[in-house]
Amino acid sequence: KTFTWSSVYSHSGEMLGWFDDENSEKVILVLINGNDDEIFKLSFDGSDENAVDAGISEIVNAFALYKPKKVVVVHNHPSGNLKPSEPDKNMTEKIKKALTAMDTHLLDHLIVTRESYFSFTDEGLN
Repeated sequence: KTFTWSSVYSHSGEMLGWFDDENSEKVILVLINGNDDEIFKLSFDGSDENAVDAGISEIVNAFALYKPKKVVVVHNHPSGNLKPSEPDKNMTEKIKKALTAMDTHLLDHLIVTRESYFSFTDEGLN
């Protein structure tokens, strides 16, 4: 699978499907190499509708192993509300800073519901 900047949104239907049966929040990090190929997906399940516990050691290990150059973060809002919360915004900023320190670019952070998605990049929040 190839994720290029111009085609991230062409994968939105596929991304919506990743969360079809989810009743709690889930975060997926799509790791992308320098050739714009998807090389790995990390998935973290939430304990409830509004929170996710991302395993930092899993993230560090995956980055050490795959050495991605780009990342797309995708998470769902089972409530159906596409509006990013303050914790969503804070998480995006922390991810962006951490990725920059690892010479990796955050392409986008997408919030998805069963019907649509919100792009931090499109809204100037990335």
